Amino acid sequence: MAAMRNEKEAMFLVHGYIRLQIQDTADTMHTKCIPLEIVQLFFRFYHQPFTRLPFSKEYVDEESSYDFTENDQCVTRNSTIRGGMNWIIVDDDPVTSGIHCWRVQTRTKSSWMMWAVCQKKRCQHLSFKEAYGIGVHDGQWYPKPNNAYWPHHNGASKLHFQEQCSDGGEVDMLLNVDDCTLQLCVVGMTASGLVPELTKLPNISNDGGWVLHLSTYASKAQLRVAKIPVEWFGEKRDIFNDS
Repeated sequence: MAAMRNEKEAMFLVHGYIRLQIQDTADTMHTKCIPLEIVQLFFRFYHQPFTRLPFSKEYVDEESSYDFTENDQCVTRNSTIRGGMNWIIVDDDPVTSGIHCWRVQTRTKSSWMMWAVCQKKRCQHLSFKEAYGIGVHDGQWYPKPNNAYWPHHNGASKLHFQEQCSDGGEVDMLLNVDDCTLQLCVVGMTASGLVPELTKLPNISNDGGWVLHLSTYASKAQLRVAKIPVEWFGEKRDIFNDS
């Protein structure tokens, strides 16, 4: 099950399922206490701590050429339409506090791509002028409202993002709302100097909060997204195995 449930809720569901099975097999056993170890064993196989997220059909570039598939959890640039910058927002509630992590499966077709966060709103066509994140090329730290890129970052190299994400690479995005920072990495590549970080993001907790904001360029570019546990940042996990 790809959907992430509240851990307490999931434990209750597993416990209830076991009780039903016991009741069906022995009339007297269902009144007995079920060992915690048994519940935890079932829980490990039932509970997957990540959520595949759909993309928004409302908050999308006015010149959008995205096709929606997999219950809107996958978007692909239409191959019959010429490439060009196209942004899209993940259809999820904005985050206003705490630390959050997303994984983006990316097929850039060796072209430009932006991984960013922004308010849940309709942005201008050139959304890199108002979204906070990075482009695939070194030096591209967004937003870039005029002729200057965002100056508050660690200067980490980003060349490997284009190399690894041409045909199905995965990028993690770790947003610390309270500390106003955004870290990104290609999954499996978290060595020193390979994790770009933006700092001094504006505090918009009282102004709507943050959502994931992505922009692609190439025809046939494709995206999938999952919300994952913070401790998984940079670790290889089997999330998009059915894609």
